[in-house]
Amino acid sequence: MAAHASDSPGGFQPGASTSWPRVLLIQVAGMVASFPVGKVPPVLPQLQVELSLSLFMAGWVISSLNILAVLSAGAAGAVADWWGHRRLLIFGLVCQVAGSLAGSMADGSSLLLTSRVAEGLGYICVAVAAPVLIMRITHPRDLRMAMGVWGTFMPAGAAFMMVLSPWLQQAAGWRGLWQINSGLALAFIFVFAACTKDLSKTGSGSKLDLHKLARDMREVAASGQPLLFALNFCCFAMMLLAMMGFLPMLLVEGDQVSAVQAGWMTALVLLMNVVGNLCAGFFLQRGVERHWLLTSGFICIGLCSLGIYDSSLSLAGRYTLCLLFAMIGGMIPATNFDGATATAPKPALTASSHGLLMQGAQVGQLAGPPALAAWVSGFGGWESAPWFLGAFSILGLLTSWGIWRSGRRGKTVLQS
Repeated sequence: MAAHASDSPGGFQPGASTSWPRVLLIQVAGMVASFPVGKVPPVLPQLQVELSLSLFMAGWVISSLNILAVLSAGAAGAVADWWGHRRLLIFGLVCQVAGSLAGSMADGSSLLLTSRVAEGLGYICVAVAAPVLIMRITHPRDLRMAMGVWGTFMPAGAAFMMVLSPWLQQAAGWRGLWQINSGLALAFIFVFAACTKDLSKTGSGSKLDLHKLARDMREVAASGQPLLFALNFCCFAMMLLAMMGFLPMLLVEGDQVSAVQAGWMTALVLLMNVVGNLCAGFFLQRGVERHWLLTSGFICIGLCSLGIYDSSLSLAGRYTLCLLFAMIGGMIPATNFDGATATAPKPALTASSHGLLMQGAQVGQLAGPPALAAWVSGFGGWESAPWFLGAFSILGLLTSWGIWRSGRRGKTVLQS
């Protein structure tokens, strides 16, 4: 791990000791960038009524955050190496400010979807830049735990906003919620900029070479394991957001739970995902192999999917399965972040490896909600959802097996 940090494009060295307060500050930056993930599901019924959205279009409102990220995540890592990771992170937060503010002015689906795309650009900039900043301030012996902590940024930020959204909606309407999101992101920019001035010189300082950028992206994708981790993360992200995105609506409409209660219940599901990420960091730090964590995670969420939409089960039973889905499945993101860091083809391509990983996640998050909405609309309602989720659980198991096989071949080559 140390080699990865010391040979990185900016020439930075790993920390002589781990600066946990600043690791947590970067973690908060990721949480702020994830606010747009959590603010939509609790207010989705109101958005459907006020903006006349179909179920399919509601799925796109959830996942449109990821449209631009799908196209730009792979390149964002290379851009971060050139422009500077701190600078790209701050730029990402600025995109969030602008996107949330614009979204609050939407009078139809077009502007709302466009604003979500801008928020998505901000999200991916933060998600790609932050891990390299964490590497810079973390001692190599603590890096796996730090990446386990970082892996919680999305569920923690989304859960925080899910808890606040119903109350803020009641107090200020969904437009006020969007404006508050914009204000929180703006305030944090000033805090982050003031506390990280010494991390500003992380770019290569050279002219941006688009040919080299494309070559670096191809090298990362062709190296094998980073691409497998990206595909693995794609399967999980598709399953999680498809399940979680519609959960508040199902609780309100199907189980007559209040909007505030539904927000709390969905936030707790995401917080259990945080627990799973932290557990993965603990296990990885103690030498548990990645493929075991990935395999057990996909087996668990595949089995949980069978009962989450089973109307013969009680609300308590179905909700318990949602909690287990999130907690055990939470081992998958942290394991993928660790894998992307460790298997970059060379140290200078670590950020590009994370960019490819996040591109996989964004494809899954983009496709998951509208694909599930289209599936249940065409194949018999929510009772058919386990077939959809189960298929991607199997794909996740196959990529986990591929990661194990690829790693085994790598060890054989080294030993020979």
